[in-house]
Amino acid sequence: MYRIQKKKRVLFLTKNEEVLYEFKYHKWSSSKGDFYCGDQFVSIKPRNMMGQKFDITKDNTEVGEITFNWKGQVSIEVEDGNYRKHRFFIRSKGFWKSYYEILNADDKVLFRLKPKFVWKAFGYNFDIEIDHFS
Repeated sequence: MYRIQKKKRVLFLTKNEEVLYEFKYHKWSSSKGDFYCGDQFVSIKPRNMMGQKFDITKDNTEVGEITFNWKGQVSIEVEDGNYRKHRFFIRSKGFWKSYYEILNADDKVLFRLKPKFVWKAFGYNFDIEIDHFS
């Protein structure tokens, strides 16, 4: 099972408890962070003071952006190695048991993030559900 776990200023993407990636925040309340994807350095930094747009850079070259709108919707646009752009969306679902869906530009669900509250950390970890989508 895939999971996102938070410990202090670090988010861990794990598969069966094995760490695949570590995303490190620069400061405790920072909106800046970075991680390594293989041997490539990836960084996320705010573009403006309002916190509505974030730049994604890979080895100091801009490869995408994350945009938040006033309705709480999130879009992520990234460029692959062949200079093709891909767009993804994050949509909040549910009311009593809320979760998030990550969709591609064709509105197809790629995976779901299901929050699990952790009292010890006083925050959320997320289980990632990736199979059985149409």
